[in-house]
Amino acid sequence: MFFASMPAWWLFEILNQRVDNWTYIGVDFLSAPVYTLLSTLAFSTVMPAVFTTAELFASLAWFKKPRLGPRIKPDRQTTLGFFLLGWAMMILLLSWQKVFFPFMWTSVYF
Repeated sequence: MFFASMPAWWLFEILNQRVDNWTYIGVDFLSAPVYTLLSTLAFSTVMPAVFTTAELFASLAWFKKPRLGPRIKPDRQTTLGFFLLGWAMMILLLSWQKVFFPFMWTSVYF
């Protein structure tokens, strides 16, 4: 999971080059290779932390209560719809980044 997390989070950094939604303070004194190494190491911990937290919550009894409400059917049509929605959000994000900057996170998810 560490190796999957690295490129996934670099994708957000690449998107941020266009969107310019966040900056890092205090990294000016680092050389490019050192910055890349330290960032990659930090990014590698994100997905494992998220999935470990999800497993923790899933192990709690109060979190296992059945949920009422709409269900998304994982069929081919839904998957294709999500895929196309993700690309549409990505295009909107890259075209009008100041308006659609929240799509940075949701477009990659979809």
